[in-house]
Formats: sequence, structure tokens, C-alpha cells
Amino acid sequence: METNRYECDKCNRIFNRQERLNKHIKRGCNYTTCKTCNKTFRDSRRLQQHQSVHTPSVSKRECDSCGKKFHLIKQLENHRKNANPKKCVHCGKVVCHRSELERHIRTIHFGSGSCGEIEHTTDLDIPVLPETGFEKTEEYLEEIDKHINEIRDSRSEEEFHIFLNKQLTPSFTYKDLKDILDDIAHERGTIFKVNLGFGFMLYSTIEERFRYFFPSSNTFLFDRAVTISKRREITNLMERIVDLNLTENYYMKRPSSGWILAGLPNLSLQIFFLGNKPLG
Repeated sequence: METNRYECDKCNRIFNRQERLNKHIKRGCNYTTCKTCNKTFRDSRRLQQHQSVHTPSVSKRECDSCGKKFHLIKQLENHRKNANPKKCVHCGKVVCHRSELERHIRTIHFGSGSCGEIEHTTDLDIPVLPETGFEKTEEYLEEIDKHINEIRDSRSEEEFHIFLNKQLTPSFTYKDLKDILDDIAHERGTIFKVNLGFGFMLYSTIEERFRYFFPSSNTFLFDRAVTISKRREITNLMERIVDLNLTENYYMKRPSSGWILAGLPNLSLQIFFLGNKPLG
């Protein structure tokens, strides 16, 4: 079954009914979207400031030590300010941060050793939610399409906070989540607070239908945002998340009503930076 898609010309939001699009336009659309990367901004001034990152003179900026490229000058400056170059003993590649070396080893030289780095006892290679068998059904995909505005990749960034949404696949692992947090730490290099939640799809075995739930304050993993003041605390946070056992406990703590967990379509992250205090 083909789902109708009605798109707002101004902000590119997609609606599955014409009347919803008409209501959206009538209320007034104050959001603007970058056509290059689909990031959404509250006004055209912020969009213009953002679009400069896609110009060749900026997007090709790279670190002289490790060659890593950055869109923003500020990101490159933070990267350099907190850099402590390390060399991989397996291939000689130079990276500027310990977490980057860990990531390089586990993706390129997995099983070759740890180059003297701390060995993590928690297995982050496992999927957050293994395939359930529902993901490829027509009804599941139709429900995804209805809520694609809430599910697809987006990022809203201000001076002291980032709201990030990422569309997920069944192969998304805890390690992928850690990589996202590591990247955010590298971008700013300052102490931050983080809370997160997963959008989840439930299936009713009684009514034989799907229902999507968007991440909200009621479904975030922690009652209070977790403070990250040192880079190694990201690893500690990941251990806490794995221990939650999301598939068996967190999302299944609901009355027995015939609904079962069918998928985790997206991840939502709320990051709040605590001034300019550098990460340890």
C-alpha cells in the first residue's frame, strides 16, 4: 500500500494527509531546513550561518596531525586544543585522542590487541535490539513512514545544547552509541550533561497492528541527565546503559496488554554543555 506524502515547501516536513499539511501552513511555519544535510533551524539567519559549513573553503579544514576533517573552524580548534597524538602500533596511523585510537583498533584491528589501552569488560558489539522479524513487514514500514519526521536524522544545535535524532537499523550496537557520544565530546571538548531515549515500535498481538512511540521525558533512560566531566565517564555511562537491559526491562515495564516490542526506529539525544569547562 502506497502512503500519501504531502510536503511543506518551506520546511520540508512531510505529512500523510493533506488536511494536516493545510493546518501546518495555516498555523505558520517558522522553521527552515538546510537542503544539503536536512538540519532544521528556527529562522533564516541561523540557516545562513549554518550553510557556510558546506562551502569548500570550510568543509576541507583538517587537522595537521591526524588528517581528520571538520566542517567548522571551532570544531577543529577544540580538536587541537585537547589533542594528545597517539600512534597505532599495528599500522602506524596517528590519531589525536585516546578514544579515536580505541575506535580505530576495534574497527580495523579487532582482536589484534589494545595497544596498552584499558580493556573494557562490557561487550558493546551487541545490537541494542536484535532483529525481531517485524522490521521488513509492510505494516511496520507504513507506520515508520507515518512518523518519518520524528524518526529521520535531524540535529538542532545552539551555543550550550544539542538535540540530536538518529534513525536506526537493527544492526545498531551499543558501540555505535558510544561513538556518537565520543564525537560530541571531541566537537566541544567541554563538560556536558546527557540524557537519551529510543523511539520504539510496539505490536499488538490482539489487534494485529503497530504503534510508534517517540522518545520523550517520560521514556528517557534516566530520571536526571548524566554529567560527563571526563572522557572515561562515557565508558561508565555505556556500562550503565547496557546494564539496563533495554529489551527485557526498560521498554517492557508496562502492563501486560498483548503489546510486544517490535523495533527501535530512532535514538534521541539531549546534550547540555556546562559553560566552557574542559573535559578531563
